[in-house]
Amino acid sequence: MPQFRANAFLQTQLLRPVKTGRIVHAQIFAGPEGTGKMEAAKLVARALNCQGTGEKPCGACRSCLAFWDNASTMLSVIEPSGASIKIGQIRDMISDISLRPDHGVRCVVIDQAEKMTEAAQNALLKTLEEAPPYAAFFLLTSLPEALLPTIRSRCVTLRFPPQGDQAVKNELEKMGADADRAQLLSSLSFGSVGKALELNKDGEYLKICEDTLSAFRLLESKNDIPRVASALLPMRDKCALVLEMLEAAAGELMRGNVKTPLASVLKARGIDGARLMKAVIKASRMRNAHVAGHYVLETLLFDLFDIYDS
Repeated sequence: MPQFRANAFLQTQLLRPVKTGRIVHAQIFAGPEGTGKMEAAKLVARALNCQGTGEKPCGACRSCLAFWDNASTMLSVIEPSGASIKIGQIRDMISDISLRPDHGVRCVVIDQAEKMTEAAQNALLKTLEEAPPYAAFFLLTSLPEALLPTIRSRCVTLRFPPQGDQAVKNELEKMGADADRAQLLSSLSFGSVGKALELNKDGEYLKICEDTLSAFRLLESKNDIPRVASALLPMRDKCALVLEMLEAAAGELMRGNVKTPLASVLKARGIDGARLMKAVIKASRMRNAHVAGHYVLETLLFDLFDIYDS
């Protein structure tokens, strides 16, 4: 299990209730992917169940060792099944957690919680309203606004901000990446150490980044859409990655904090961040509806200019 990379202040916030013997029964960890939310949830779960004396988690007791081996019965992780987290998954968890343990705290981590269906969220809400005293729930999400207001109101929310490019670069160099590669990956990871480490192992992703950048360099006007669409065609099966890069670039444009090559190219072509974001959101919905990748990307290009010219 990798070490938790959040800053010291955030780590102190997470562990303070454990030191005082208090259980926070429902928490939302909100932040971009790769900012340590899963690591943080597991850290708190280990601390809550640590049987050692002194600082918790001790890392040496029977419970801590079970967590390190991914063999603890006190931790359950729920992830999307397909495109969503379904009500059946939540009901199974509720049935499982109704069994009180002999000792310790049953910890439930819901990863990508924004992907719960409305029915699943409503089923979870009933449990959060009367959370068992021996249970703790961690909802991990990059989009907390997608959770029902009633769920958000019953949870303590902690924000996991992206780290600066230099911090990401330093982490990569510690892992053995050379300075030039670390610089490139830090600019592509948008402040996410986890994403940067993933990219460092994934040569295909870097190629998709380069090919997406080359494609959008061709875009000057509506007349260039066929050329750009043709350049993006080989990436039709990697549509989600292309949309992820465009969404991040749109965010940079909207914040006026342009750092990455893709955002710079789009800015030079006069593309407005908010308009690009609208086009990306529509394209993402099409992809989630299982529309073919090449058509999703073509539609994005047409929508981008329809929006831009309106």
